[in-house]
Amino acid sequence: MHFTIQSRIQEANADLVFEGFTEDLFTWLSPAFPKMRVLRFDGCKRGDFVSVSLFIPGLPAQTWLSEITAQRSEPGQLHEFIDEGRTLPFFLKQWKHVHRIEQKGNDVEITDAIDFKTPWYFPGIVGLCLLYPSFYSRKRKYVSYFKKN
Repeated sequence: MHFTIQSRIQEANADLVFEGFTEDLFTWLSPAFPKMRVLRFDGCKRGDFVSVSLFIPGLPAQTWLSEITAQRSEPGQLHEFIDEGRTLPFFLKQWKHVHRIEQKGNDVEITDAIDFKTPWYFPGIVGLCLLYPSFYSRKRKYVSYFKKN
C-alpha cells in the first residue's frame, strides 16, 4: 500500500528545516495512538537507526527499528532520506518511508511518501486507515514546530 502527504512551511529555508529533523521533531510528530517511546534516534543520515517501542492496549510492547538506507542533499534546494523497517511490529511486514524537504520559492515543501505491506490484506486496509490520519496530522504539526523553532 502507498500514500503520500505533502506539507508546506511558508517563508522557510530547506537547509534549516532539514537541520530541524531531530529527535525533538520526531517526538513532536508522534501520533496520539499508539503511544510510543523513543529507544534510539541516531539522526537522518545513511546508516543511522531510529527505534521506538509502541504501546497498544492489550498487547505486549511492539518494537519498531528503522534504518536510514539512503540520504542525499543539494544545499539550498533539496534534502531527502529514506527509512526502511528492519524490525517491525506484528501488523507490518514491510516499511519504506521517503522524506523529502524541498525549497519551493520562499516556502519549503515536506513530502512523506509511505510504502508498506502487512501480512494479510484486511489489516493492510485497517493499517492504511490508521496510518494515513497520523501522517496527515503532520501537516499542521510541521507548521507549528518550524514556526516556533
